[in-house]
Amino acid sequence: MLSSSVPLSAQCPPNSSSQILVDDTDPRIVYSAGWIEGGNPEWECEGTTHGSNSIPGVTATFTFEGVGVQVFGTVGSTDGSPTCTYQVDSAVPLTFTFNANGMTNYRVPFYSSPALDPGTHTLVMTSIGNHTTQIYLDYIVYNPIPSSSSTLSLISTSETSSSDPTTTSPPPDSSGNAASSSVGAIAGGVVGAVGGLVLGIVLMYFFMRRRNRKSKAILDNYNGELISQFDWLHTNSRYASSL
Repeated sequence: MLSSSVPLSAQCPPNSSSQILVDDTDPRIVYSAGWIEGGNPEWECEGTTHGSNSIPGVTATFTFEGVGVQVFGTVGSTDGSPTCTYQVDSAVPLTFTFNANGMTNYRVPFYSSPALDPGTHTLVMTSIGNHTTQIYLDYIVYNPIPSSSSTLSLISTSETSSSDPTTTSPPPDSSGNAASSSVGAIAGGVVGAVGGLVLGIVLMYFFMRRRNRKSKAILDNYNGELISQFDWLHTNSRYASSL
């Protein structure tokens, strides 16, 4: 909302892919009887407006294809409270009331719709003020339905950003390879030493076992010879006694 004493440029806000401006003189806006044309070339878009002429019940109807709509206008320097309603399709009308401050206020945001389903919609603006509360329609901005190319672009961007990132393995580090080789050599030496120790213990075990077996065999043989000699002496002793 602008109410300074410094004149504005009559240039209107620019159009873009997301918003399209419709000036108050555009034939797509249908006025009921009672509106008057006016405007200030230094302050208002294209220097024109349509005023409600202080007649309660006058309407302005605008049909558009899009997903949203906004209305901007001028409030005169009155002491009253200019009031109007805005209705999109069959939705509940919304009321706008501006508390006049004794100055003329330009490019006042009269109305901004909620997000609408893509399609054709109709906006009806109705002035309900009396002769001391006149409002002036300056321009309407509506948001067109996004094009399929824009939608596909958004989907593609979303899929690209949500896909798994590509990872690249870093090149091998020569110092890392050398360290790995050293560790491998040390580990191999330790394993070899442990293996040799285990093998030595196993060989010693079998050697001692074999030695014990051999000693036992010699002892058994010696005991057998002693028994044989004892039996021979015993036999000969009995024979000698019989003589």
